Amino acid sequence: MVVDTKLYDILQVASDASPSAIKKAYRELVKVHHPDKGGNEETFKEIDAAYKVLCDPEMREMYDSTGSVEPNSTGLGGADFDILSHLFSSGFNPFSMPGMNGNMFEGGRRKTPDVLHEIHLALDTIYNGCKKMIAVKRTMICTDCKGQGGSDPKTCSDCRGMGMILVQQQNGPFLMQTQKGCTACKGTGKRHEEGKKCSTCDMSGYMKAKTTVELVIPPGVPDGYTLIKKNMADEKVGYETGDLHVRVRETRHATYTRVGADLHTKVPIDLCTALVGGIVQFPQIDGRTLSVTLPKGKVIRYGDAVSIGGKGMPKFPAEDKKAFGDLRITFHIEMPSDAWAMKINESVVRRLFA
Repeated sequence: MVVDTKLYDILQVASDASPSAIKKAYRELVKVHHPDKGGNEETFKEIDAAYKVLCDPEMREMYDSTGSVEPNSTGLGGADFDILSHLFSSGFNPFSMPGMNGNMFEGGRRKTPDVLHEIHLALDTIYNGCKKMIAVKRTMICTDCKGQGGSDPKTCSDCRGMGMILVQQQNGPFLMQTQKGCTACKGTGKRHEEGKKCSTCDMSGYMKAKTTVELVIPPGVPDGYTLIKKNMADEKVGYETGDLHVRVRETRHATYTRVGADLHTKVPIDLCTALVGGIVQFPQIDGRTLSVTLPKGKVIRYGDAVSIGGKGMPKFPAEDKKAFGDLRITFHIEMPSDAWAMKINESVVRRLFA
């Protein structure tokens, strides 16, 4: 039996909601009420605190049975306990939840969350390094109204500047109370008289913009390497702008794989060359042709390998521009065709291998 539904009401879910339903409701509310999305900070704290309890099976069970998360509480009647006040006073930090940006209050300064962007580069592109232009969508403060939504803003009378209003709904014998964004001020907490509204941003104070960013990819960067562009995240009035993090992801190459600074590849050779030696040529990852001489008198068997120093990936970070890893070549012996086997003199072959 659930003795109190306050936390369920905050997340706008039924008291018997499944963990997945609670998680989904939380995510949807975060999209609307997170301070970095223009939401009210106190409202967001309540939402996050409620989720903190209901996503934990043990805490949820204790709350359902007692209306509290204090171990010694036996029920709401005897506990006289405000669960949200307890969570905030106990040092719970809603911004330390997974997925929240840890630098939001970096050094005591409010800062918008950093943004992660991934680019996918072929191994040969990483080998050579490159310059790349990417387009990044950002939320930026309206240049016309400076984020105010218009001139001479007044406190919204509908929500009293909170950006949120309370909505009551009867659910059987219970009266459910939930919060939603104020439609009168579009959740900003401010209203503007006609003629003083900013038409550029439709009173939101913000604009969507596409910014072109130039990236310089050094040769040999490892998979997962991250470049940081300062102050290129979303903007918000009163906040320092976060950074854009661009993560490099390596795509699979047709013939080469990377192991650290070394390159591995398979090179096909015919049976004759495997037996008596010769010159083997194949394309290097940078497009040039590389030659390897197999000496006479050494039989190359399937899976045999040789290493060539300095023909691998550029070492990163590049203390020396001439520093490269090794190239490991594994030989794949191509056997003659069935047509060849039908025409060859069997006795001649047997004498060769006798």
